[in-house]
Amino acid sequence: MYGPQGQIESKTEQYFITTNSVGQGEGQYRFSVADVGESLFGVSTISTAQDPGVLLSGVYNRGITDWFSLSAGVSSLLADEGEDQQYFSLGSNLALFDRVLLDGIVQINQDQQTRAEFGARTRIGDTALSADYYLDERSVLFTDEQLNDEQTNLDDTQLYQQFALNMSGELYKASSFGVNYQNEWRHTTLEDGLRSDLFSNQFSINSRLLYVSHELNWLKTDDEFTEEQFSGTLRLQKSFGRIFTRLNAIYSIKPESQLEQVSTELYMPLTTELQSQLEIIYYPQIDDYRAKLGLNWQHDLFYFTADTEYDKDGDWSVGLNMRFSFGYDPLGEQFFMNRRSMASSGAMAVRVFEDLNLNGQFDNDEPLIENAKIKALQNYRHGTTDKTGVAMLSSMTNNVRTDIVLDRRSLEDPFLINAIPGVSVTPRAGHLDVLDFPVVQSGELEGVVYVSNASGDEEVATYAPIRLYDSKGNEVNSTVTEFDGYYLFTDLLPDDYQMRIDASYLEKKNLRGGKVMEVSLASAGEIVNGADFTLQEREAAEGYVVSIGEFNSLRMLKAFWQILIKKGVYVVDPKPFYYKADGDKKYTLNVAFYPKQAYANAVCARFAAKNISCNVAPFTFDI
Repeated sequence: MYGPQGQIESKTEQYFITTNSVGQGEGQYRFSVADVGESLFGVSTISTAQDPGVLLSGVYNRGITDWFSLSAGVSSLLADEGEDQQYFSLGSNLALFDRVLLDGIVQINQDQQTRAEFGARTRIGDTALSADYYLDERSVLFTDEQLNDEQTNLDDTQLYQQFALNMSGELYKASSFGVNYQNEWRHTTLEDGLRSDLFSNQFSINSRLLYVSHELNWLKTDDEFTEEQFSGTLRLQKSFGRIFTRLNAIYSIKPESQLEQVSTELYMPLTTELQSQLEIIYYPQIDDYRAKLGLNWQHDLFYFTADTEYDKDGDWSVGLNMRFSFGYDPLGEQFFMNRRSMASSGAMAVRVFEDLNLNGQFDNDEPLIENAKIKALQNYRHGTTDKTGVAMLSSMTNNVRTDIVLDRRSLEDPFLINAIPGVSVTPRAGHLDVLDFPVVQSGELEGVVYVSNASGDEEVATYAPIRLYDSKGNEVNSTVTEFDGYYLFTDLLPDDYQMRIDASYLEKKNLRGGKVMEVSLASAGEIVNGADFTLQEREAAEGYVVSIGEFNSLRMLKAFWQILIKKGVYVVDPKPFYYKADGDKKYTLNVAFYPKQAYANAVCARFAAKNISCNVAPFTFDI
């Protein structure tokens, strides 16, 4: 935020986000069916699934409180080979004091084998802390010889346990360079007593001069055949103008201290679409090296890569790779290509046209708009319409709702405006959504606001705030009259409008608003001149009223007055009226109004003589 003299104020807010997806009393369920190991239409015959078959899964979450929830799930694998498998799970999420997050899940299969995960995490200042425990009761994998041995118990299981601690954060945030770090320790235990400990430290320093990162790993295993390992990786990065450079070094301390690998990478953009890459790797221990030169072409329609590799022995290779996707645009009735994948993400075709007949739909005789920029705000995607008026948006994040809007600044005709504010859509993988986006010629409305006094003389209303409402009663625009009372509304869609002077201005200037000004823009691009209207100065009569009571309802007030009339209890020619002030809940019954207080006091005294409560108060009438 900026102050009047250019001061800058920064503000940091922290939000505590839990893993609870449901609030108190809410429920959520999910169900899925998957054919594990199969691809659509059988395109791929290569499967990495260990247990192919049909997998049925379901889970239900229930919010006990806003900070505690439970979940239960079941899944069943109808195996293509071997026995079917069933799994049952129970989990929970707990947030304590908006500081500590606890979660856990326990899963049991049909063989009573258990798998469990428990976690806890919190944050202290700029340091994030987490602890995790993992338990897995696994079936033992036997060799062919063990499987043929009758003494082998095929039901044997092995217990696998792992405990992990993690600490990460940032140091020297206020300085010109920040240090990010992460420390992690993992302890793993198997049922046969084999244990291992892994410790890793990572830190990075990012300054204007240089980016430095370093990773250190230490691994020790209680295995006589495995030696203690201690190794590290150093990386330096810096840009020299348009050239980006990176230097990497991999070294080991245990079991032997030596430099394992040194490499350097250079990236330089040749054009906005063409980028070159050079990589050289040297292995000191075997005195070997290899070099690689690559060229990447990121065209709107495809992604093309060419690289050449050469090694110490004089061997070389050349690789060419081209990646693209294609589809059919039903709006433009043509096939299209794109360098981004469309099978694994959502896509959208948006057609922009000038809606001449204002029906919101594209008709064959309506002009298409070229070079209009379409944006998917939450997906951070944009596209520009071609000669067919269609813009393609690809690689949109699946199942994330996003707003599709038209950037009016991209329209070549300055008088065209969006006929709709935008559309909200949810992209789906492999699906092409279509949208027609109409634009119309903008209308204008102008006039002068006058003020008339009791003598009929008029003068302009300077700096009067005017509010413009559409036919649905929504405020669509506002402005302030100039020094000569002139006002102007632009960028208006065809509609029926109402104009009103701001009530605070009328109150301040002691004016009456008069009738609401109604104006109709029947067609696109219509300009209405001379929409003038006149405000009236308020005339007032000052005096004193005789009041004989306050009532909570108008019905009670009228009933009381009728009782007085029937009893003949009145001392003056009655000209009663009631009054209710703004913000007041009570109605006041006044029986007379006089310019002079003495007359009002005399009448009030007569009512008081008949035991009727009465008082005199100043009062102003608007004439």
